[in-house]
Order: sequence, then C-alpha cells, then structure tokens
Amino acid sequence: MKRVSSEIMRRFTSALTATVVLMNLANAAGDLVWFNGRFDNREGRASERNTQVSDARTYEDFSLPSGYNQVTGLLGQFYLTPELVGRPVYWEIRQSVSRGTGGTLIASGTQGGATYAVIGSGFGFTIYEIRMKLDTPVTLASNTVYWMTMAPVGNGGGRAFVCTTSGAGAIGAPTGGINAIFDSQSFDFSWVPVADNFSYGVQAIPEPASMLALGAGLAGLLGLRRRARK
Repeated sequence: MKRVSSEIMRRFTSALTATVVLMNLANAAGDLVWFNGRFDNREGRASERNTQVSDARTYEDFSLPSGYNQVTGLLGQFYLTPELVGRPVYWEIRQSVSRGTGGTLIASGTQGGATYAVIGSGFGFTIYEIRMKLDTPVTLASNTVYWMTMAPVGNGGGRAFVCTTSGAGAIGAPTGGINAIFDSQSFDFSWVPVADNFSYGVQAIPEPASMLALGAGLAGLLGLRRRARK
C-alpha cells in the first residue's frame, strides 16, 4: 500500500511539474488568440496621446476563445512618424462600449518596452507592428465581447494612425463587422462608430483549470505507459 501511494505521488509530482513548466512558457508570451487582420494600406485612424494631438483612441472588439482567460499582450499595426518609434504605449481594455458610451473600463496603463518592427510603408509613413507584453496579465471571461485600444505616447510631436484591415490573416472572433469605435476630445468625437476595421491583436494564456486538466492528462498517460511496460 505504501509503495502504491508513493507511485501515485510520483506520478502526480511529474504531471504537476510538467504543468508548471507549460504555464511558465505560456506566461512568457501567450498565444495570439485574436487578430483582426493585416494592414491593407487603405487608410488609418488616429490612435495616439500627447502627439500633435492631445488624445485620440480607436477601439476594436474582441473575445477570448474557450480555455483562455488571461490577456498577456497586445499588438497593433500603425502608420508612425519617426518621433514615436520606441515610445511608451497607452492601452485600455473595456466592456460594453457602444455609440455614445465608453462602457466599463476593465484595465489600462502606459508602458515602455514595446517592440516596434517595420512591416511596410504607405502615405509617406513607415508602418510598424507594435507588440507589448502587459506588466500584469488581465483576467477576462472567455467568449465575452471586450474592446481594446493602443495609442503610442509622444513628447508633444509626431502622429500615429492605427492601420485599417480587410481581414487578411485574421484569427479568432469577432473579426470584421465594422465594429470600431472612435473617441477623442481633440477632434470633438465622443464614442462614435467607425465604418472600418483596424489591425489590432490580443495574446492570452490558458486558464489555470485548463492547464491542470492537461497535467491530469499527462498523469494518465504516464500511468498507461507504465502499465504497458509491465
């Protein structure tokens, strides 16, 4: 009986160790679970802070797929002037955004350390994909609609426009649908629908319950393998 209990504990420890490793790997980056599509070089919409414009934000709606409940990173494809390359990024995640209302602010912040990768050019601007890992993951419900924005933060100059997309390379849901919202005191717009889609994305990690289920599955596989050997 003692040997059986010891074997069970050993299997559980092995599975738990594997689960912790997998969770650490997921926390390092997260999966790209929603992406509204690659830039189409058609248009852009202001999404910026403290540039030549004091404040403008363009939002898109997204949801996390089943099994995911923590947002670890955001990305956006932007037309940028040189002054904004490498600058901190302001971000928000909201719920229940609609015409005339910003709904409920779930989380927001301004962070440095985002990566800026050149992915194209257009209209006299260089197009950058900005990727940022959130300092603290944001816990959300899966299969629920939320809204996100990103806005490079300037030092009193430059411009930033999030790129429109026709949906090429889109991942997850919802994508398309022309559901964007624009809010800017600078331009005297208050939560106004926009007839375009924009190149934003969300990275997330699986919820702990899913990782533990994976660990339990690993434990079962270990048991089957040992029984097969005997």
